[in-house]
Amino acid sequence: MVIVHSLVWVLLLGVLVAALSSQEALGLTELSQKSEDFIIRVTDGKLDSFTGVRDYYTLVILTSTSSEHKCTTCQNLIDIVQIVARSWFHDYTRSHALFFVEIDLVHEPNMRLAGAIQLQTVPHLWLVPPNPEEQYDEFALLKEQHFIYRLPVGKVDSQAFDLAQFLSQTLQKSIYIRDGDPMVNFVLYFVVTFLVITICKRNAPQLVKNLGRVFAYKVLSIGMILASTTGFQYSRIQKIPFVARNDEGLIIISGGTHYQFGVESLIVSGVYLLLAVSFLVLVYLGSYKTTAKSTLDDQSKHILIISMTITLYLLYSALTSIILRKDSDYPYAFTKLF
Repeated sequence: MVIVHSLVWVLLLGVLVAALSSQEALGLTELSQKSEDFIIRVTDGKLDSFTGVRDYYTLVILTSTSSEHKCTTCQNLIDIVQIVARSWFHDYTRSHALFFVEIDLVHEPNMRLAGAIQLQTVPHLWLVPPNPEEQYDEFALLKEQHFIYRLPVGKVDSQAFDLAQFLSQTLQKSIYIRDGDPMVNFVLYFVVTFLVITICKRNAPQLVKNLGRVFAYKVLSIGMILASTTGFQYSRIQKIPFVARNDEGLIIISGGTHYQFGVESLIVSGVYLLLAVSFLVLVYLGSYKTTAKSTLDDQSKHILIISMTITLYLLYSALTSIILRKDSDYPYAFTKLF
């Protein structure tokens, strides 16, 4: 019964999304699916499909594969957009929220589009936002205000990730980059998983026996608790990237209290673990009795207690510094470390 109810809700949600999407957006989705890489290619110099009310974003690729224009980065740009387009439509086929449009000047009719906007150079990558007003100008898509995306220097994979991050921040939808041959990836993951299971099956019983079952269960429990309390499931379900990059470099800590990168789970888990260890060491030192035969004397004990106290302070400050990056009004922080 629960499964039936869930299926009903899924169907109702699909109907609702379709109802809220315009007929134009539905048509563009069908047109995108006819393309192998989900990119709509304009070859006749006409943008009739993008007139009227637009309730969707449009990523416009202005490029030229003509030898006359000698554009060395144009093909590279297309390769990057193809990766992102496939990843987008893999997860959001029925969202009707974003479409990819290529205008290649190798097609002579497209020169009229370049002339309408006085295009002098290629390539360009523009993200045109939705427009709720009726548009009858066939060049409206190219003349309206838009976001300009500048391709960073780097490898194709990192550039595709950067473009996906740019679109994710604008559309508020996480894009999980999928690239490579699916069959090759399947075989690779299968072989690695098979080897890991085989090794564990042969060596794990002896390892558990040597360490003791209780210790193994404790480690497993701590790992599961840390994964559960630091947002691992959120990152996995939302398909959030591990880290992000902008013009200034890597972004480790995301802004905002309702978002995080995958690396933040590891960082916070590490801080929690070190906090727990430092606290236990401090408790142990507090109950440690010095004698003539003990390893520590009173002076060493006091130095270690002070060191552990400072460590606890710094670790808590590191934890609250992460929170301050997300919420500057957080009232319970110590020292802001970064």
